[in-house]
Amino acid sequence: MTVAAYQCPDFTTPPQTGWCRRIMAVLDWFQAARRRRILLLVGILVALNALDLAFTVLAYHHGVLEETNPFARMLLVGGTPGIAAYKLVLVAVGIYPMLRYRTHRVVELGAILGIVLYLTVTLRWSHCYQFYAFTVTQEARVARCHSWHGQCGQSHVAQSSLSE
Repeated sequence: MTVAAYQCPDFTTPPQTGWCRRIMAVLDWFQAARRRRILLLVGILVALNALDLAFTVLAYHHGVLEETNPFARMLLVGGTPGIAAYKLVLVAVGIYPMLRYRTHRVVELGAILGIVLYLTVTLRWSHCYQFYAFTVTQEARVARCHSWHGQCGQSHVAQSSLSE
């Protein structure tokens, strides 16, 4: 008794009927949709870079950030337009290959990785500003205490923490 071997479909020509045609249609749609997905992912990357720029400039002007990149530090001292132009050039250089080769799977994976990295940076900025806000409110409370009573006693600290 012989068992007939399974014959794989020929994928070089479009299938005419059955499950092969449906699978090929889904794969074609997924491949065609990659261009739109890359455009969406690049848009998200640009928005996250704009947030990073805004947080950098705000932190620098509030004295929270000490820029370690000497070129970026020089641009920050010069003002916001210089650092904005620098960031724009860097982002443009980074996204050009993504837009040029947006049909390739590796570009999609790279864009997703970039989004994950910039989301991490954005979350770190969020933590930085929460810490900054906490520090400023604590310094204001200590300054208010010193200005009202000359120095803080235990009873005033307990009373001010209950009133707030």
